[in-house]
Amino acid sequence: MDKLLNPLIDGVTSGNILVVAIIFAVAFIFNVEKIFSFLDGRKKVKIQLIEESPQAGRGLQPRS
Repeated sequence: MDKLLNPLIDGVTSGNILVVAIIFAVAFIFNVEKIFSFLDGRKKVKIQLIEESPQAGRGLQPRS
């Protein structure tokens, strides 16, 4: 972890944005599957909560 954080902190403090951008890009590329899996799981949980809500089964009528 220190091997990743030290160059990141050095890049930020010295103003070397290229190093910081490369570190973030590599981290994103290697973790993109986990990120998408997490987002998909959150979407499924939100859909399930909406379907289980008490108002979902009654067919709400729009306000006039």
